[in-house]
Amino acid sequence: MPFQSTSSVLPLPSTPHNWTMTTPTWAHFLAFINSTPAPEDELDYFRSLPWTKDYLDNPEFKAVQTTSRIPKSTNDDNFFARTLQGDDTIQHWLALIPKAFVPLPQQTDTPPIGTLNGRTTRKIRDTHQSDLLLLLHLNNGLNGFADVVHGGALCAIFDEALSFCVEARRQLTTDARELIYTAKLTISYLAPVRSPSTVVVKCWLEAAHGRKWYVRGQLIGEDGTIYSEAEGLWVSAGQKL
Repeated sequence: MPFQSTSSVLPLPSTPHNWTMTTPTWAHFLAFINSTPAPEDELDYFRSLPWTKDYLDNPEFKAVQTTSRIPKSTNDDNFFARTLQGDDTIQHWLALIPKAFVPLPQQTDTPPIGTLNGRTTRKIRDTHQSDLLLLLHLNNGLNGFADVVHGGALCAIFDEALSFCVEARRQLTTDARELIYTAKLTISYLAPVRSPSTVVVKCWLEAAHGRKWYVRGQLIGEDGTIYSEAEGLWVSAGQKL
């Protein structure tokens, strides 16, 4: 169905689903985040840091579990569930989404993406205008240069965060459940991300045009430094004939 702008409130969690190691899939995304509590160990860690606690205390957001961080008996999500989940890689990871999404502008014929082209906003996105906050603690196993997180790791983080952002928006505002894929992702690296460090990735949807979803993100440090910015295009699979 076509995209519909709405400020639908995220449904309250229902009776917890008995997820197995082979689930959840992206098709179960909405049911999963509504029925599965956020990990207590991640909540405890980010509450222990004053600057990330502020995000958790924001009444406009709720913490949710992330499907791709759950190891499965299949080989789905192995990169973030196994390879990058450990004390020396991404040690802590917690996603927050709005309890009510801000409606998107009306669709236009001109896509909003592609405006960075090497240029950056240099302005931190307001938290209340974000569709996803991803809190991360990054360790030395992600390094390229000494004590600096590899740019490829940051690119992968943006890809996962922006995918989560699109899927949350899509399933909360439409009936679409077909697979969705990264079609284009552009990263601007502005400053080295030191390790170990704790950062927040802010993501937001710019627009939707049919099967195309345009999204942006920023990776920000405790001191307010914007370390990198991203913009991307996600495309949902076409209907089978």
